Amino acid sequence: MSLPSPPTEVRASLAIAEFRSELSGFQARAGNNISTKLTVDPAIPQSMCIDLERVSQILTNLLDNAFKFTKSGQVSMHIRIDKDTDGLIFDICDTGPGISKRHEPELFKRLYQIDNGVARRAEGSGLGLSISKEVATLLSGTLSVRPNSPKGSIFTLTLYDWRQVDAEIA
Repeated sequence: MSLPSPPTEVRASLAIAEFRSELSGFQARAGNNISTKLTVDPAIPQSMCIDLERVSQILTNLLDNAFKFTKSGQVSMHIRIDKDTDGLIFDICDTGPGISKRHEPELFKRLYQIDNGVARRAEGSGLGLSISKEVATLLSGTLSVRPNSPKGSIFTLTLYDWRQVDAEIA
């Protein structure tokens, strides 16, 4: 795996438009049984330094999984800043079958796949989450999962090594 690119200045509105387009593209392929939602914290700065290519790689994988395992309901993305840690947070939430607590410790291991009917019907090699976690670590971030009540999952990408750019990008 190649190292991440150095963070570059990114206009938040352009990055958000890219994320919105990605979400819409997945929704169009999924059909009318799944709705989508994108929420953005007003505290997100107009410009920031991130490795947009690698962040997009992680988010695309998480969205792909969310749509793969959600047959009806909603897939959403929430972008926010954690006021305690100053982390830039991306939550991908779905209303799929969810992940049991007993599978969570193994979920980010290479080639791991949950052995249930839903996971077996979904195509994949079991590499996406492990690679995404490695990329998140290379970006000085974390990737985690927790239940989405009443059903589904929330995958959270948190970036700690990002910064607000004071001047607007031309």
